[in-house]
Amino acid sequence: MGIEKDFQLSLQTVIQGISGIDSDSVVINDWDVKNKSFDKSPYVIIETANDYDMDWQDAVCTTTRFVVPIVILVHFTGWKDAFDKMRDTRHDIVYTLSNNPRMNGAEIMAVNNTGRIIELYSPYISEDQIHESLPEFVSQQLSCVVVKVE
Repeated sequence: MGIEKDFQLSLQTVIQGISGIDSDSVVINDWDVKNKSFDKSPYVIIETANDYDMDWQDAVCTTTRFVVPIVILVHFTGWKDAFDKMRDTRHDIVYTLSNNPRMNGAEIMAVNNTGRIIELYSPYISEDQIHESLPEFVSQQLSCVVVKVE
């Protein structure tokens, strides 16, 4: 399949095993998951790597480094509830990955957030209406830094 795809599938399986995250809510590159029932929240979208490097420093080994974005989406039910759920889901993912750093021969070197928690609004709300509306989701992206040496 390929290093990245193998890693994404392993990552998906590991995150699906986390209590409180529905296995159908953990997907690879499928933003349509937002259209599922809000009861399935939180959603976790494992995306294709934005950073991908392969280095052949010598004839003995190849080092592949990639950064896989993991997007957490929590259905908005109120500010406190949504932010608490985001914090708890993020903690569970980071804790689980820190205890499972090796997947398919690749090793997780770090997990970082790539920005603040943001609000996602319905696509049916215009820019003028956003200041009077509540979001559908709160979201944060994590970056999973992965290295594989062959």
